[in-house]
Amino acid sequence: MNKELIEEYLINPFTLMFRTIIKEEKRITEIIEFEEIYYTEESPLNIIKRNCGYYGSDYEGRRNGTKQLIAITHKAPILLESHTPIYLFPTKSPQHEFCAWIAHDHVKACRKADIKSLTIVKFRNNHEYTVSISTTPFRTQLSRTAMLRIEYEKSLERIEMYNLLKQSYFMKASEDRGPYRPYK
Repeated sequence: MNKELIEEYLINPFTLMFRTIIKEEKRITEIIEFEEIYYTEESPLNIIKRNCGYYGSDYEGRRNGTKQLIAITHKAPILLESHTPIYLFPTKSPQHEFCAWIAHDHVKACRKADIKSLTIVKFRNNHEYTVSISTTPFRTQLSRTAMLRIEYEKSLERIEMYNLLKQSYFMKASEDRGPYRPYK
């Protein structure tokens, strides 16, 4: 291998994708960032689960959030971290040993590969990688993740609107009291 194995990987805004590959007859996870590639023995699902904990939730909580917002339970995309935000979607069942996780924000385009069950994904850095998923299901996963993003942002807008209305109500209520008159 060209690079050393890293022990733990922190998913971040530069993460494009991570997937299981066979390298030197060994199954490892390849982590592709905007300008770097790393390798680890940790499985993609374990990377997801550990990172959910790092960002203050757990994997089941993130999946339940997706279920609440868009009613998707099979191959569910997740919002890993809401401040950045980082949305990821799986290419297969997350338990499948060759499931890849892709950062929605970095996908620029996709097209069919020569082999039917593969898709070539072009990322924002203009690098292309082949993933083990047909093009139609890949586009479905992209759409589901976009739906998750939209619904999450709408829920934030509703909370913000509620807070503005509440603030406006209390401001008006205090103005209705009349001028301040000190007690004598």
